[in-house]
Amino acid sequence: MTMLSRISLGCAALLALVAIGCDKVPLTAPTGSSVFISTASTFVPTGGTTQVTAFVAESGGTQVQNGTMVHFSTNLGRMDPVDAQTTNGYAVTTFIGGDPAGVADVRANSASIGGSTTGDSTTNSNMVQITVGAAAVESVLL
Repeated sequence: MTMLSRISLGCAALLALVAIGCDKVPLTAPTGSSVFISTASTFVPTGGTTQVTAFVAESGGTQVQNGTMVHFSTNLGRMDPVDAQTTNGYAVTTFIGGDPAGVADVRANSASIGGSTTGDSTTNSNMVQITVGAAAVESVLL
């Protein structure tokens, strides 16, 4: 094997290792970014679903790079998928209300980047509240 062939083979092996390593590290929002979350509905019946969307913006207000990973979490029910990649700055998931009724706090983050958590679903933040089942009932008339 000639010296040039060995160098070429070594470079090819090194490039393969770099490519493999890059595939394993998820792309996250840069420092100074914000996550703004919204939901199609702030109420779902027990076991019901609603779409949840997060917009991730860099500090200058522009959308993050496509493929930026956003993690969704909730204290009631579940998210499907839990992790979603952005397209044009938006990541979309589905909230699935479980059997117990209550108020779910749904959050979206990209690495440690979030937003202000006001709890008000009409305010841009990284948290919305979704009422599940009978928890939305304010009064019962007999």
